[in-house]
Amino acid sequence: MQTNEASVNKRFGFVELLAKELSAGHPEVPGFPDVVMRIRRALDDPNCTVGSITKIISSEPVLTAKLIRVANSAALRPASGQIKDARSAVARLGFKLVHSATVAFAAEQMRIVHRYESAKKRFDEIWRNSTHVGAIAYVLAKRCTKLNPDEALLAGLIHSIGKLYIISRAEEYADLFEDEDELSSVLADWYVPTGQAILQGWDFPEDIVAAVAAQLDFDRENDGPPDLADVLIVALPLPAALANHDDLAAALERTRAADRLGLSSATCLDIFEEAREQIEDLRKALGD
Repeated sequence: MQTNEASVNKRFGFVELLAKELSAGHPEVPGFPDVVMRIRRALDDPNCTVGSITKIISSEPVLTAKLIRVANSAALRPASGQIKDARSAVARLGFKLVHSATVAFAAEQMRIVHRYESAKKRFDEIWRNSTHVGAIAYVLAKRCTKLNPDEALLAGLIHSIGKLYIISRAEEYADLFEDEDELSSVLADWYVPTGQAILQGWDFPEDIVAAVAAQLDFDRENDGPPDLADVLIVALPLPAALANHDDLAAALERTRAADRLGLSSATCLDIFEEAREQIEDLRKALGD
């Protein structure tokens, strides 16, 4: 059992490391494939084409297979039939959904590099929740706002990128990693600002960075129409709350964002009953 002083020193040393790395800008997430940033940079080019993105994707067969699965998911499947190649998948998905599917691919690759089984378990739990939150955010944006649902999906998928980064870095601090309570405390206190710093370093769109930064601000004010932060704030508790009507009511009452989306328990249940197949299929395609 670690003494209080040893525990505090261990935590302080790790947090100090995090702060130093993040303040330096452009943080590198251990195990995060380079293809993700190559696609990110390509998408920033106003002259980006389906062909140029397909060329990058085709260098990663596993990523190609994931894009095809996502393109054929129930949420996106048109009447025109099955997609069977990378170029057709990119054309069907559009660049924003390609970005989301690439992030999902990266998350799967990051899991492989973890040395500790406890790390893999935590990682799996975080990613399963992220795919669920992303699919729910996609449906909420589509049904309750005028926002682009593809951006809502991406915000949901990467809302816990700070947790993935912290777990990856904590593996180098064996003592901290083996202290479950201490690691949980660091995750809870630091994952949001860590995620915000990572996405800013990666030049993610401002509205997605702002949504990730505001995800726990349940009293957040917004005088305009519902925005991406509103969608993410409402989506976060729904994976657990949708299984219990009492929990759902409490989750919606907890945040002002639900009012801005026009959600009550009844309307929420109706929406997600209709979208159940889409949500489950999209989660599966993204790697849940």
